[in-house]
Amino acid sequence: MQAAAHPDSGARRAALAIAFGGALLAVAVAAALGGRVHPDEIFQFLEPAHFVAFGQRVVAWEWHQGLRNWAFPGLLGGWLRLWAALGVTNPRTLALLVFSLCAGFQALGTLSLYAWVSERDGAKAGLVAAATFAAWGGWLVYAGRPLSDAVTIAPLLAALWRTGRARQSGKLRDGSWVGLLLGLAFLVRYPSAVFAVPIGISLLLGRRWRALAGTAVGGALVLAFLGALDFATWGAPFHSLVRFVDFNLFSGAAATHFGSAPLSKFLPILASMLPVVLLWHFGRGLRRLELAAGTFAFYLAFVLVTPHKEARFLVPLMPLFAAIAARPLTSDLARLRGRRWALALAVALFATNSAAAATVLRPFGMHRGIVDATIACGREPDFSGAIIAGTPWWGTAGRFYLHRRGPALVTAGLSAAAIARALTDPVYSDALVTGTAISARQLAAAGFVPIHRFGRVKWWHRRSDPGAAL
Repeated sequence: MQAAAHPDSGARRAALAIAFGGALLAVAVAAALGGRVHPDEIFQFLEPAHFVAFGQRVVAWEWHQGLRNWAFPGLLGGWLRLWAALGVTNPRTLALLVFSLCAGFQALGTLSLYAWVSERDGAKAGLVAAATFAAWGGWLVYAGRPLSDAVTIAPLLAALWRTGRARQSGKLRDGSWVGLLLGLAFLVRYPSAVFAVPIGISLLLGRRWRALAGTAVGGALVLAFLGALDFATWGAPFHSLVRFVDFNLFSGAAATHFGSAPLSKFLPILASMLPVVLLWHFGRGLRRLELAAGTFAFYLAFVLVTPHKEARFLVPLMPLFAAIAARPLTSDLARLRGRRWALALAVALFATNSAAAATVLRPFGMHRGIVDATIACGREPDFSGAIIAGTPWWGTAGRFYLHRRGPALVTAGLSAAAIARALTDPVYSDALVTGTAISARQLAAAGFVPIHRFGRVKWWHRRSDPGAAL
């Protein structure tokens, strides 16, 4: 296939504006929603990053068993340490800076999507793909979050763009870029390795042997880095990769630990996350049997046959959907030129669908209340320790949002007698109680007074004078 004409500077400036605007939207959405989309953004990334920067964290079971590598948490930890050196200590500000860094990565991903589609279908289609993706509500919920499913998107899109170039040129250098970028996507999220299959098949079908060899070399360099990193942090080369593969593929522990979701429950989630208003354009674009379509189909099949299913696993399908639908959508938008009412209606339909997709995960535990309460509690000048009741560790805000030294006792699983003893222990200056996990009478009797309510979470602070009246 012949490459489209090189886009002019106006199109490039428009692409930059779309990428920058999408990054701002991502940060705004993350800040407005607060909380967390999934506990992994706290316990797989923010907590180990907080440990790198400040020496404190809650250790999730994956980190106990060594299923994760330190590449991205280490990068976030360095980012936090940089800002701490500049005097930034408020955890809400630190979180906003993490959101901004992640959104910056996604801006690069949007530019890669634009470059990939524009070289294949022209600059207008590239802009349509970039704008569709950057403004899509289902994506914006994730885009600023430190979640592996989202962070992996930027290097993945860059790898797909470079695959198109490698298929055209067949050069070793272009292939090595594919391997390096795909390796980075894999380093952030191990399941991203499945994208190597459609990429490899694309180069094989094009008989691009040098490019395929370069891809192998680039990937091998990243693997060498991972081996060295795991040796330095876990004591054995590829420790995290071996443990991850064993847990998810061979031992059957993933399905046992997390359960298995049937397609009947998972397909509606897929439909709610993708732009169904563009389904007709996607179907027309899917007729072309090329890299984007093959990658979408292969990854979707992989997710559907995997027993453990979560909505976040579908995130990589969003930019691929935009890439596939871009060319037919561009043609239809051109037909609407001069029909302002029709164009306005199309934009309104997309915006409505986008807003609906952004609310899909909202009811399933953003946990904004516990995050806001933890931040407020940690900023209290006489804080010495916290009792957290009514939620397990996975539902808490961790050490990142507390950002204070001192014990934090989560009462989930503790006996009533153990909780009563903790309430009388003066080391605990504050209590964060969800619902009625601890009664108001019991808290008051132990010397706590209510300070503020954050949703279902009430913040209690111990009186300095236990004998004083409420």
